[in-house]
Amino acid sequence: MSSINDEIEKAKIEPETKVVLRSAFAEFENTATEWKEKVFALVVTDENQTDKIEEARAARLHLQKVRTGAKKIHDDLKESSLAYGRLVDKCFNIIKDTVEPMETHLAEQEKFVEMQATKRRQDLQAKRIEALKPYRIPGDGLEAINFGEMHDGVFENFLMGQRVAKETREANEIEQKRVREENERSAKEEREKIEAENERLMVENEKRRKEEVKRTARINRILPLGFTWNKEAAQYEKDDLVIAMGNIDCDSDEEFSQGMEIVEKEVGRRQKISDAAKVKRDAELKRLKEKEKKEADEKEARDARERKLKRAPDKEKLIVLREQISLLPLPELKDDGAKAILSNVQILLSKVQTFITEKTEQL
Repeated sequence: MSSINDEIEKAKIEPETKVVLRSAFAEFENTATEWKEKVFALVVTDENQTDKIEEARAARLHLQKVRTGAKKIHDDLKESSLAYGRLVDKCFNIIKDTVEPMETHLAEQEKFVEMQATKRRQDLQAKRIEALKPYRIPGDGLEAINFGEMHDGVFENFLMGQRVAKETREANEIEQKRVREENERSAKEEREKIEAENERLMVENEKRRKEEVKRTARINRILPLGFTWNKEAAQYEKDDLVIAMGNIDCDSDEEFSQGMEIVEKEVGRRQKISDAAKVKRDAELKRLKEKEKKEADEKEARDARERKLKRAPDKEKLIVLREQISLLPLPELKDDGAKAILSNVQILLSKVQTFITEKTEQL
């Protein structure tokens, strides 16, 4: 690490200034150097080393005074240097401010011809930029072109090109506007057409939905009556009753309701007849079954009696015969003559039974 004296010797300043700096900082540098070895040798290794801790504090406060003292000298010298520098600047500026206007004036006189030519070019540049103004577009960068030195014929051609370019742009804009408006009109017509078509479809769909609801409701009224669908004839059928799909789809509610009332009454009438016939058939079938059962039971009883009779004595056989006569089934007759004969048969059978009874008592 270099010393203050080394740095002063290297500096390109006046000898007197070097002497002032050495004198100002030498004492502070010597004190800092003396303390350096002593400070870094002071190391606290235990919290009970209070004497070393106190010594470290005292040394730090002493070195703090060394540093702040050097800082004050530093600030004072630097302020003095700055004041000196500002004074030098002021002295120079007085001379510069006096001489520069004179130099500028003389240069203008010396370069009068050149400056006039520059002014003419600048005026021509501004005039031509103004002439181009009606034809310009944002960001065209014409300020970067040196119109002041451009030949008149070249500029006229350039100006004409700008005019033609503007007319072309305007024509293109008009055409683009026309195309845009045409596209917007076509798009609007297409939207309106689509909206109208969507509206028509919505109306048709709603109509079909209502028709389907009506058809479903009418079919649901038909099916419980026992009708079946004939696909080929496109109609619902039940025996000789027919309901065409055209009536289901096209009849008004009143017409359909009136027609269904007639059909429902007819189906009801036929159902009642069918139910009555069924009851009669069921009753007849029951009667026949009961008759068959009775006849079977009677036959079984007779067979049993006959089997028993074959094994019984004569008196018992005669008694069984009497009982069989009493159980003989008699037919139901309608003719009066036949009824009279049947009545006589009943009397005779009764006499036979009495005769058997009397005679068997004598055996």
